[in-house]
Amino acid sequence: TRRRTHRGLFATDVDDVALVRNLITAADAEGAALVPLTAEPLIRSLAGLVSAAEHLHRHERTRADELARWVRPPGSPSPEGVHAEDFPPEPDHGLFPGRDYGQNRIRGMLDAPEAVTGTVALLTTPGDTRDAWLAAGQALERVLLAAAAEDVAAAFHTQPLEEPLLRAFIAERFCEDAHPQMILRLGRPRPHGARAAAPPRPR
Repeated sequence: TRRRTHRGLFATDVDDVALVRNLITAADAEGAALVPLTAEPLIRSLAGLVSAAEHLHRHERTRADELARWVRPPGSPSPEGVHAEDFPPEPDHGLFPGRDYGQNRIRGMLDAPEAVTGTVALLTTPGDTRDAWLAAGQALERVLLAAAAEDVAAAFHTQPLEEPLLRAFIAERFCEDAHPQMILRLGRPRPHGARAAAPPRPR
């Protein structure tokens, strides 16, 4: 019940070596690998690929329309979708741009003046079969729950993995030919203070 998807930057990254090791072990238990990136040039290069894919997607009408159908205006009672309270007004924050949920129609309301990118990691599998996809999903679930137990949240960046050529490039340059299944940032969000945390959404 404590797990939430985070959009935006973080107050701090994951500076606990033991916790990072536990998250790596959690992925390994499901047959996947969690690979933290520590070299600044690699982080910036991966961020550039995320940015390129995101801007390509913003010009695809069908993709933009599908995203817009999932966005909810401020105060919407709908339990589903991405609510304005859950994403920042400006998607191009930091190194890793978020999805452009608002598209100049709905202004995001997430009050998140954090300033840290977070710990960047890739979730990979040795194969790319249906069984590997299942293992990746189970590994991601285990990693997220282990992180949430330590008050660490995750932000997701799948944009370049949705482009076959970019995904192949990431596999070759970042994953030693393993198959990238998720790009994520991990960190500790700023406490909400008087503002209530985002309510759970249906799974």
